[in-house]
Amino acid sequence: AQQAAFAWVQAHVPEDAIVQMEPMVRGRDHWSLIPSFAQRRMSAGLPISLLPVREYAEGSAQVQQIYRTNDPREARQLAKERGIQYFYIDEEDRAAYPDGIEKFGAAYFERSYDSNGVTIVRVR
Repeated sequence: AQQAAFAWVQAHVPEDAIVQMEPMVRGRDHWSLIPSFAQRRMSAGLPISLLPVREYAEGSAQVQQIYRTNDPREARQLAKERGIQYFYIDEEDRAAYPDGIEKFGAAYFERSYDSNGVTIVRVR
């Protein structure tokens, strides 16, 4: 399911778009799924190959707040501030933020892809 979603991103999302995955749930071991397999940049992540840097931790905490919040306006505002145009959502996100994921169905977001438990939404 992940690989199909990453292939969809490569085919349908502009090359310069920022596609964000929640970095805190996945941790340093899996931070590069979007850059590696979807070949798109992320706004924040926790790279394993680099020493822990405050900027990475702060950015990742801001992204985590986007996933955590129930308020779609807050999520959209934070996304715009970070330059995020798309969000990747899968079972890990739904398990970690069961209440927060619902806001991605609000008018501030557009479901662009939804297959086999993976959803990609565009920030409006």
